[in-house]
Amino acid sequence: MLKQTRHLTVTLCAAALLTIPLPVYAQISEFKILPADGAASDKFGESVSISGDYAVVGSFGAGSAYVFKRNSTSWTQEAKLLASDGFQGDYFGITVSISGDYAIVGAWGDDDNGSFSGSAYLFKRTGTSWAQEAKLLPSDGATSDLFGFSVSISGDYAVVGARKDDDNGTDAGSAYLFKRSGTSWVQEAKLLASDGAADDRFGRSVAISGSYAIMGAWLDDDNGTESGSAYIYSGSEGDVTGPLLTIPNPPNNATKGQSIAISVTATDDSGVDHVDLKYRKGGESIKSVSMTFTGGSNYQASIPGFDVTIFGLSWWAVAVDGVGNADSTNIMTINITFVSSDISMSVVKGTAYPIGFPSDVWRIISVPANLTNSSISSVLSELGASGSTTWRLWRWVNGAFSESTGSFNAGNAFWLQQRVQNQVTIRPG
Repeated sequence: MLKQTRHLTVTLCAAALLTIPLPVYAQISEFKILPADGAASDKFGESVSISGDYAVVGSFGAGSAYVFKRNSTSWTQEAKLLASDGFQGDYFGITVSISGDYAIVGAWGDDDNGSFSGSAYLFKRTGTSWAQEAKLLPSDGATSDLFGFSVSISGDYAVVGARKDDDNGTDAGSAYLFKRSGTSWVQEAKLLASDGAADDRFGRSVAISGSYAIMGAWLDDDNGTESGSAYIYSGSEGDVTGPLLTIPNPPNNATKGQSIAISVTATDDSGVDHVDLKYRKGGESIKSVSMTFTGGSNYQASIPGFDVTIFGLSWWAVAVDGVGNADSTNIMTINITFVSSDISMSVVKGTAYPIGFPSDVWRIISVPANLTNSSISSVLSELGASGSTTWRLWRWVNGAFSESTGSFNAGNAFWLQQRVQNQVTIRPG
């Protein structure tokens, strides 16, 4: 804000005067900027950021962002930023940030890691030209994470929010820290709220300045339902990465109804604050169990037997260090052993989704041999809509699975391939 200075003179006595400077705010000038190729529904101005003599404005309706430069008292368009692989519906330009010669643009509708998984793009200025330097994707990006919903950049660091990440529960949210190395941007850490919970939307807003970053969680409930909160993180060159997680002996097989013990190791220069085991049964919501420190760098927890079912199981571990940096393992799957009597038509029917399934993810369900209904169409009708986009039918022929388009033969076992939210493989015992 512009200031002028005037003085207040106070008479202390006949021989002395005290002069005190007072601030006076000058008139603030206004300059309206518009894109050179603006059009209806461009949504120019949805997001803005400024650094020195440069400003960037997002226009997600047009899938673009614009850089303006100050020249004396006016601002002129210097560049239009576009994603090298942009596509309608990516929402490129929904969020922007600029720092020095670098600008970052979010595109939370991008689908490189699944529908609405999201991405962000880094641009660098050279003279009067701006060119894309990198596309940022999280190491564990997934469908509907909305990575890129918020972005911020400061010097060699950028932070990107993913407000619907599920590590701390469904739609709990997360954020990712990236660091520039030459012309590359490398993920340094994944940030999670230490007390994060489902539907907090941590990472809906982010900002970074120097060695400090702040993340908003507008649906956190500490002060009442959806009262909201924010988390401040500090880091240094000495420790900006999450704990190193390893799985010495991942369980590959388990028996229905029996608990599964899982062990991981976690190490970090700043010390490990806590490790959580996350798991999902079939397409249900994510569950979380705190892992117990058992000495050295070892942590252990168990998935209870009542969650070890014929509907499959996937799990991963998340560790947070002493300064708030987090990291997670890859998602692991476990084959569940069961007998044919564990499956009935009513149980299988309960696994069907009434509105269809995400693409390219399937699981195998065994249909027992004692079926009395010999009509494939009748069976599939009970399970839900038939067809290659929802159900496919296979049987074991001469040592290999063969897709069947005829009728069930009495006494033969078949396998239904069902489309589900998470990829798990279920094998009959």
